[in-house]
Amino acid sequence: MGPTLFVAAMERELRSLRQRMERCVPIRSLSAWRGELDGTAVLTAWTGDGAQHARRGLDRLITHFSPGQIVVIGVAGGLSPGLAVGSLVTVTAIHGDAVALAPVNERRAIPVTLCSSDTMMLAPEEKAGLWRRCGTPDPAIVDLESASYVNVARSRGVPIRVVKVISDADSDSLPAFLNEAVDSEGSIQPGKVVRLALKHPRAWPKLRSLQKTVHQASRRLASVASEIM
Repeated sequence: MGPTLFVAAMERELRSLRQRMERCVPIRSLSAWRGELDGTAVLTAWTGDGAQHARRGLDRLITHFSPGQIVVIGVAGGLSPGLAVGSLVTVTAIHGDAVALAPVNERRAIPVTLCSSDTMMLAPEEKAGLWRRCGTPDPAIVDLESASYVNVARSRGVPIRVVKVISDADSDSLPAFLNEAVDSEGSIQPGKVVRLALKHPRAWPKLRSLQKTVHQASRRLASVASEIM
C-alpha cells in the first residue's frame, strides 16, 4: 500500500502539517512534500483552489505517487446553524452523490454533508439558499474543491476521506468583492484581493480575521493528522 497523501487547495491550509513532518523533502514541481509523520510515510501537496485546479492537480499527484489513500484537509464554510468557526468536520455525504464517504477516525469530527459550489458563498442569505437547495436535514458545509477531489480519486480507485475546519459560520459575512478576485479557472488571485480591499478599507479587519482563522485551522488539522490517517 502506498503512502497517505494529504491534499489541500491552498498551501497555507497544510503548512502546519508539513512543519510537523520529519525527513521532509520538497518536490517543487508538484507543490508536494514527502516525509514521515510519527514514523509513517506521508505526502502533503496543494493543488491550487477552484474545481479545475483540484481535478488536474490531484490526477497528476495520483499518477506520480500512487498513494494508498487520500485525506483532503483544509477549511470550509458552514451552511447549517450550529457549525461554529473552528469546528472539525468529516464529510460523509456529497449532495447529489448516492455513494457515502467514510468518516475519518476522529471522535471530535462532526459528520456533515458537502454542498459543492462554483463560487464562494459570502453572505448569510447565499449560504441559507444553498442549504435549502441541498435539502439535507444534516449539518452541511460548502467548498469549491472537495467534490472534484472525490470524483478524481474514485475514478482512479483510490480511497479518499475529507476532513475540514469551519472558517466561517452560516451567519458570517465575508467581503462581497472576493468573487470578483476569482479568475476564469475558479482560483482566487491574492493580488487582486489586495487591490479590491484598498478600495474597501472596512474589509481589512474581516480579511485579517479570516487569515488568522485559516492559520488556526491548519494547526488544528496538523494536531489530529496522525489519528485521521
